Amino acid sequence: MPWVPSVRFPALPLLEVPLGLLDPPLGFPWWPQGNKAALRLAAKGLVHAAADCLRGPSGGRRTGPGAPSVRRGTRVIAFCSWREGLVLRPEQAAGIAGVADLHRAGLRVVNREPGPEARRILDKELADQGTDPRQLSGYETRAAGHLQVAAAIAAGLADAEVASEPAALAYGLAFVPLTSE
Repeated sequence: MPWVPSVRFPALPLLEVPLGLLDPPLGFPWWPQGNKAALRLAAKGLVHAAADCLRGPSGGRRTGPGAPSVRRGTRVIAFCSWREGLVLRPEQAAGIAGVADLHRAGLRVVNREPGPEARRILDKELADQGTDPRQLSGYETRAAGHLQVAAAIAAGLADAEVASEPAALAYGLAFVPLTSE
């Protein structure tokens, strides 16, 4: 079995260099996967670790007995938390306090694929306001992770999206907190 964790957290690649400096060096190959894909690989025993927000579609935790995403013998370890919120180009941030303001301001989003917590947050906020997601410019445009979302916004390819605060900070973007994970 390969020593490959299937992860979605943007800070994990930062471990590659310090682990490689150990004596003997420790390899840390990884690849980004959505929550569901990461857990499927772990459930099949194809990876040693999978990182997930462990929230279900209703927002509840998926760690109890019989949880479909947690294989027997699996250890669930809470190892980090962060804030998720709207990541915006700084010049677009004035007057934006939440998801409701994106449509009103005519901002273009870059979305995540179905499954990640950031997508669930956006969809829930839109549903709570009774806003049809298709009314949001760029809703069908997708990026693969928090850092890719931030990179697209920094490059001017989009104006906003839900992502982690560390991703916003890495690209010098504005951040409007919505929730903690």
